[in-house]
Amino acid sequence: MSFAVNKSFGDWANSFAGCDGGNIDGAIWFCGIEFSGKDKSDELRNDVANNGSQLIPSFIKDEDRAAFISYQYNWRTLKLYASILSAGPARYRQVFEKTRAFDAQSDVFKLNLYPIAFSNTDNELWKEWHYKHTGFPTKELYQSWCQQHRFATMKSWVDKHAPKAIIGTASSYRRAFLMAFAGPDHMFKPTEEAKIGGKTLTWYPINNGKTVLFVTPFLGTGGLMSDDIIRKFGQKINEECENHFGAGWCRPLEGFTN
Repeated sequence: MSFAVNKSFGDWANSFAGCDGGNIDGAIWFCGIEFSGKDKSDELRNDVANNGSQLIPSFIKDEDRAAFISYQYNWRTLKLYASILSAGPARYRQVFEKTRAFDAQSDVFKLNLYPIAFSNTDNELWKEWHYKHTGFPTKELYQSWCQQHRFATMKSWVDKHAPKAIIGTASSYRRAFLMAFAGPDHMFKPTEEAKIGGKTLTWYPINNGKTVLFVTPFLGTGGLMSDDIIRKFGQKINEECENHFGAGWCRPLEGFTN
């Protein structure tokens, strides 16, 4: 069996498509699986046909910040970021504004493993129109292509920009995060882990020790839900980064009263 990958789709998917953005030179990257909530044929067609390759990372513009923080995954991500900065998850809105998180000058960047949006990760959501716009008859083949091509591009971003911490937010995608940010040579190397509130945090030094890849449970149902456990995960990530890079490894939260 053979099939032809849509070249326009390939160019688009092998770029910064699927990234909310922020500052790619920031110390901390947060990575999810794929965008949620958008699952429309015309939007995918327009993204692929009209946007072309997204060669420059996007960022959250001022007029979009209120909408950005209204999504559960985004405000849980901000709670984790606030906890890394020792402000605590309850102060996530203040941290969002004080640090201008995910704008072009901030210390954080947000991206996804895969560029196409779905309402959930069920492979059965792959429809005929996905096939027409991409050339892939199944979501599994689309993901396999991304693992071979897009992941190599993502690793090149790590090599070039050397973030201190990459936080992958789905334990079941641990191997995919390793492939995307470290490459196949890291797949079978030992990992470090800690149990926190019955949940597991794993981490791996990658990029010749310039970066630490952390993998947390999903930031939502079945994963990191309570402020207390999010706070503890953030504290542990900060602790391990301080052990690895020293104090001041990320931009401090200046002028903020805890």
